[in-house]
Amino acid sequence: MRLWQAAAGCGGLPRRQGGRDRRQGRRDGDRALHASASAAQGVHVHPGLLKTHSKYGPAPHDATWALIGEDTTFFLSGQTWYQVFGTPPAGNPYYILAHQYMAARLNVLAGTSTTPAVDAALTRATAFFAASVPSTEWTDQQKADIVAAAGTLADYNEGDIGPGHCDDE
Repeated sequence: MRLWQAAAGCGGLPRRQGGRDRRQGRRDGDRALHASASAAQGVHVHPGLLKTHSKYGPAPHDATWALIGEDTTFFLSGQTWYQVFGTPPAGNPYYILAHQYMAARLNVLAGTSTTPAVDAALTRATAFFAASVPSTEWTDQQKADIVAAAGTLADYNEGDIGPGHCDDE
């Protein structure tokens, strides 16, 4: 069963645009995020929802995960995609970016359209993960750049950029 798929509309629900400033303190993707109508209507799905709809549950499995595999090694981390999703970022830029990157990749695989900024952030993040491990020590500027890329992907995952996100209210 696929929980979400690309959809032109929100089934009569309004799209949420704009939103909160997530640049300060970065939302870590590990906190509980509500499952909005976007999951049912297929516009964007949050990192927290994706984590719970893996083959490990507790929610019903989403078939989009099979396109990557929960047990696939996440680049050089030594962890699986599922393990990385379950690792609280605790201020580590690697995990802050990883949570948003994984959600964005799954959203794209599900057919959600992107923007040039999102495509560029995904490309930069892919190169970053291909050359980095979670224990890397970054300069303050590198940390800021990593968190900025995570911010772009968070904006995409939340529907603030891209096709939008269906509001559940």
